[in-house]
Amino acid sequence: MKKTACAITIVSGLIVSLLLGVQFIQLVQANGYILQQTYNGPPTITIESPLNNEIFSFNTVVFAFTLIKPSFNWTSRNGVGNRVAYVDIIVDEIFYGRVDVDSELMFPFSYSLNLTDLQHGTHSVQLVANCKGVSKTVMYPSMEWEGVSYYTTWSDIVSFTVDSPESTPTPEPTSTTPPPTPISGEGMQEKQLMDTLIAIIAGAASIAGVVLLYYITKRK
Repeated sequence: MKKTACAITIVSGLIVSLLLGVQFIQLVQANGYILQQTYNGPPTITIESPLNNEIFSFNTVVFAFTLIKPSFNWTSRNGVGNRVAYVDIIVDEIFYGRVDVDSELMFPFSYSLNLTDLQHGTHSVQLVANCKGVSKTVMYPSMEWEGVSYYTTWSDIVSFTVDSPESTPTPEPTSTTPPPTPISGEGMQEKQLMDTLIAIIAGAASIAGVVLLYYITKRK
């Protein structure tokens, strides 16, 4: 019996708390009180280059973007400031690099760099801004406080294409050596006769040398 009575008491307490909470919310809303108001709207991210569906002839692409604060009260409130900490660059859904911003965007923040070593074909690029925002919470006019919230915001996706360069035909190798001059019929006969005489003289010289060597050997 004691356990049953305890359980009934707990359930009854929860029901009463729920009813009181609902009535409190209705009362707050009816009297125009603000439960929570935030000032951490995302900054505007604009990718200036490349343009969507732009085609490039080289595998190096100039990438540029601009950050602008969303409203006049975004920068600071009671000494607590909204700020963009850094921006991540996502190329083809893969982390490419990080840009340290650390700015309250009092003025538009612009940045550019080269995307290099891109393969031929279609690519995509997107930015992720990591921000610190100011939030204000009000329960009663006499009870309010401000805090800091961290959040991310994404840019639109921009698609572009790196086109394959046209192949340049390799020129045929050229030679500066003149071609050999063909020998005419008469010149061919003279050449053959000269070759024959040289062969006869060489043969006679060889025979003379053998005879001379034999003669010297016999006298010894």
